[in-house]
Amino acid sequence: MARERPIRSCYVGCGATSKANVPWYAKGWTCPKCRRAQEAASRAAWMAKEREKERLRLISRQFRQALLGPGAERSRRIAWRTAAHGVVRSAINRGFLYDLKGSGTPCVDCGKPATDWEHRDYAKPLDVDPCCKSCNLRRKTASYPNFFPKQQRIRA
Repeated sequence: MARERPIRSCYVGCGATSKANVPWYAKGWTCPKCRRAQEAASRAAWMAKEREKERLRLISRQFRQALLGPGAERSRRIAWRTAAHGVVRSAINRGFLYDLKGSGTPCVDCGKPATDWEHRDYAKPLDVDPCCKSCNLRRKTASYPNFFPKQQRIRA
């Protein structure tokens, strides 16, 4: 008398059954439909991880180019200026500095109503003076920190 194989159900939970032999050390039997779905999900996760790695490579390449490539000095200046302006904007939103529009605060240079907070040093983003637009344009550009000195390239 032939021994009947035990009926196995798909361990993924779709309800499919089979009389296939599954070794005792295996997790269980997976129907072909669930196996294809698992492989597709695994492939999609792998592709997403590869896309993220490529995005990070691109970002680091752009950052290196901004710091060391052609026009690096301009990029650094823009980054410092943008960061300082962002700190002032955040301080206004949080109430550490007040908004100058309609406040009647006098300009430190001429006494007209101030419209802008003006930086003298971008390394000290909250060290700002209230200034009118014309005085802000008349003042020289604020100083930039030099944390990334230009590197000399050695050509062989």
